[in-house]
Amino acid sequence: MLPRSGMKAWEPWSPSRAQSALLGRIEQLLGRASMDENLAGLATAFARLPEKTRLRCRRQPRGDSRTDTYVRVEADDGSQWLEGVIVDGQCDENGEFDLDDFFTVFTTIDKADGELIRCNGANCHVAIL
Repeated sequence: MLPRSGMKAWEPWSPSRAQSALLGRIEQLLGRASMDENLAGLATAFARLPEKTRLRCRRQPRGDSRTDTYVRVEADDGSQWLEGVIVDGQCDENGEFDLDDFFTVFTTIDKADGELIRCNGANCHVAIL
């Protein structure tokens, strides 16, 4: 069967290209597994907070990178930083947090039990991890 117009006949990848693609995918999956491990720890610590505190948060962490927004937040002057999961803040029409407005991050960086930190996105650098 001939290929359709504009399409090339199928050719297998060279071993080096296949190896490169496979290793890239493995790295991606290992990175996600590590992130999910961090998120699971945050979700466990969050679940230990008093119920009254947890209920004030719009989105409780589940320990899953597909649903949690894991971020690194750094003050504009670089004097302070934290990593954690966003649990509250304004959302856009797609349900994504507005990182230029105020938002709340749950982190275990300084306290093993975790703490809620309110951040002003206009005064810091935010990277989604």
